[in-house]
Amino acid sequence: MTNQQIADAFRTIADRLQLEGANPYRIRAYRIAATNLERLNDSVVDLADRGQLKKIPGIGRDLERKILEGLKTGAIRESDINSPVSESIPFHLPGLDPKLALLLYKRFHIENLQDLEQLARSHLLRTLPELGTQLEHRILAGLESLKKNERPLQPP
Repeated sequence: MTNQQIADAFRTIADRLQLEGANPYRIRAYRIAATNLERLNDSVVDLADRGQLKKIPGIGRDLERKILEGLKTGAIRESDINSPVSESIPFHLPGLDPKLALLLYKRFHIENLQDLEQLARSHLLRTLPELGTQLEHRILAGLESLKKNERPLQPP
């Protein structure tokens, strides 16, 4: 796994923890670790080989363990998270945050990117208070960007 993949995984975990109403300090720890991983000049793999992961600001024993697990298995598990939202919805899509993803999941049963695109094109978002055409456009633009970049916004 690359620094960016681990950072993306940590942000996804933070988003899912936020949906659960988890401890805000725990959520913040994942976000800080993600930011610091992105800013690293060294590869996480190299730092892990040298036993220096804890030298990264924001990486303690638990996050070090998750990074090592990710490097070993190729994925970082979210086993301690009970989010009702499907893991296939990328929270980092422009216009879509964890609270909105939960709302769309509960209200419209959005479980994947195809469902999200159909919803945005159907104009049903306009029927919800404080949502509307701008949100539809942001979601569709984010989906288009995702298709063009073909970089997964969260690890497999």
